[in-house]
Amino acid sequence: YAYNRGIRTFDTARAYGDSEEVLGRYLDQANIKRSELTIISKFMPKTLRVEQNLNQLNIKEHLEQSLVRLNLDYLDGYLLHTPEEFYEKEMMNDLMKLKEEGLVRKIGVSIYEMNHALDVVKSGIIDAIQVPYNILDQRVDDSEFFEIAKRNSVTVFARSPFLQGLLTMAADEIPKHLSEVKIYINQLNDLSKKEEVISYNTKKVTQGDLSVIVSATGTINPTNSVEIGVEVSGTIKEIYVDFNDEVEVGQLLATLDTRKLQSEVDGQTAALAIANANAKESEVNLKNKKMLYDRTLKMYNSSGGKYPSVNELDSTKFAYEGAKSSLEASKAKVVQSSFNLNTAKQNLDKAYVRSSIKGIVLN
Repeated sequence: YAYNRGIRTFDTARAYGDSEEVLGRYLDQANIKRSELTIISKFMPKTLRVEQNLNQLNIKEHLEQSLVRLNLDYLDGYLLHTPEEFYEKEMMNDLMKLKEEGLVRKIGVSIYEMNHALDVVKSGIIDAIQVPYNILDQRVDDSEFFEIAKRNSVTVFARSPFLQGLLTMAADEIPKHLSEVKIYINQLNDLSKKEEVISYNTKKVTQGDLSVIVSATGTINPTNSVEIGVEVSGTIKEIYVDFNDEVEVGQLLATLDTRKLQSEVDGQTAALAIANANAKESEVNLKNKKMLYDRTLKMYNSSGGKYPSVNELDSTKFAYEGAKSSLEASKAKVVQSSFNLNTAKQNLDKAYVRSSIKGIVLN
């Protein structure tokens, strides 16, 4: 019903009973492109996790379970259901890791109080926020909330537009503890019965840019287009984005099969260890050859050139010179092995393809 009427964003949560399973069954049966939809879910509140004996699971395990219930590979948004855990550094680090791993595109928080709302949009680490906003609850308008959210590129979702059904109740159905609301409900009902409702919005006049919208047909081409390739050859293991997806700088787009590249790193690590061992052996050999040459030369000088023979002296000298050359060669081998290891590590890192710009995937 909702999809057929143009709704493409669906907000759900583990705490909403079986809503994830219901939406997941629909997505599994419907022939809809994943890129057409925006699916948002929420991390179960701590109190419910304790009640249902689920507190031993970490946030990644909760997200993976939601993905299974929704029949999805990733979520467009994953929110903390209550703001308390936003102030826990370890929790926020775990939430940001889910975004880095490509399991979720945007991370956010669902809030109730305005002080929490301002803390969230000012943090610089949150992509989305869900706030209560309706005709009777417009507390965010009394602060700089929307200005800060826009400046920090935080997506704002309005929650409880009908005050959880209160605004659509008949006056005689409203609970006693909410009786003060009846006068506003009656006024809304009276307004809805009029054939034409004229309303005016006033705002302080300010100087700014004038936006002009032009309608035209044709092909839209990007002003800047960047082709992202892979510097190493291999088999693509997994792709994390799709056509028309928004990506951030450094976002993981795809990974190659890294088994051969990892094997090369392991091999070069072993080669470097062998080269270091050979260099140490050459140092010891050089010390021995030098001691032998020094001893032979001393004997030769003290005997006035009678003992040992010149040939023996030359032999120890040549052996000493050869040991020096061997040590230099061993050191060069260490440098070469270190270079090869760094190259292998760089090639392994290149197997993780990341976006170099912020933009939209064209193909």
